[in-house]
Amino acid sequence: MPSISAKPISTNQSFTTIAKRYAGVIDSRESTYRTALDVTGFSLPIIVASAFRNVWNFLESVFEGTIDIVMIALAPQVTNLTGKFFGTQILNADEKKDYLKYLYFQMTELDDMKTFQEGLERIKTQETKDKLRIAELYKAAGKNEQAEQYENQAKDTKHFAESFICTEEKRQKIKQLKKSVIIGQSALEGLLWANKHFFVRVFRKHILGKENFTGTSSYLDEGNVGLHPLQKIGIGVSQVISPVTTWFLLNKADSPEKRKESKFFSMVHNQLDMTHGLFPKLGLLFNYLQIPVMLGAVCNAQGKYEIAEKLIRDLNLMGSWWFGHRVTNGLVALNADKKLGKEFGKKGILVEKDVYEKSNNDGFWTKLGKNLPEPTRIQHVLDETEGNEKLREKAVNAHAKSLYFGFGLHSLLVCLNMMGVAWLTKLRVNSDQGN
Repeated sequence: MPSISAKPISTNQSFTTIAKRYAGVIDSRESTYRTALDVTGFSLPIIVASAFRNVWNFLESVFEGTIDIVMIALAPQVTNLTGKFFGTQILNADEKKDYLKYLYFQMTELDDMKTFQEGLERIKTQETKDKLRIAELYKAAGKNEQAEQYENQAKDTKHFAESFICTEEKRQKIKQLKKSVIIGQSALEGLLWANKHFFVRVFRKHILGKENFTGTSSYLDEGNVGLHPLQKIGIGVSQVISPVTTWFLLNKADSPEKRKESKFFSMVHNQLDMTHGLFPKLGLLFNYLQIPVMLGAVCNAQGKYEIAEKLIRDLNLMGSWWFGHRVTNGLVALNADKKLGKEFGKKGILVEKDVYEKSNNDGFWTKLGKNLPEPTRIQHVLDETEGNEKLREKAVNAHAKSLYFGFGLHSLLVCLNMMGVAWLTKLRVNSDQGN
């Protein structure tokens, strides 16, 4: 593969140059991208909005945001540990060392021997090239140690793919491993995320010394507010809802007949999976994060005002979870991609090419996805501009600008949204008190 020209970061480089190089590093992996998105599009806006309420709610939001960021960032390590555990149970002694590489296969590639072979070819080319691309991005950022790690991973992945022999036994074994890891991780992560708001409530009581919702403490004294019995039952349900839902959906989506009958199960088959073997795709992340978090938030809430606010807040954030970065990062990237298309005669660099392919047969979700596109990762930008240095330079610059401007816009909109939710709570309190 042709090498990407990259100069290590030095002290005399401008802030713009450094920011552009780090944009590629942030965007190079789903884990780093999702962590950045979680910080800018969820945790930071909530913390900023809470600063306009009172110091107690601000401190509580900082604690909650810290939990979110740490758990999102550690998701690949959880997958690694889960894969290692189930690898020892399912794989032979000589196969255990490759348990992570087996996870590179997508669920859609384990349907039959034909897709299994295609998956192996994808791993040999795309996964290897992807790691080399990331190595070059780290070199450009002056992080040579990380660059060397990815170069070694690329060599190791290529050797694995070239020596791997596809058999029906291996296909079934890898499929079993993948299912076990996905359900196992849903159980572990779902349990942790379900208890996030319990940890927040403990922090509220034992660190802040508050016995009620901190969001209203500056203008309402509710006294000691406990939990309703139904909330306690809901807390128990939140502990197990993620693995049960994942198990049900995985088994339903495993049927080719079900996938033909329903686009939903076809989407489930694709989304209840990991990217590059380690980080959960958005669908899986939503399943073991958003569902238990939302249920846990409502069931751990103290008093009717907190219950209503957490429900409204999380429903708002759910929309942002699915479409917020598309409305911001995606539309900014689409606009920049059109400009590149006019200048260089090539589209589909900052967004996928199929965004421009309109059809009367497109369903609602397909049309929505094309109108609110997912921005492409930096590897796609580099692949699409291979051999054209002028286009590459402009595309990389546009990618960095789109990333940062999109994150900033997303963060601002969510912050204003959260301030609106807080204002709505105060309005309800004043209305109930006859003010």
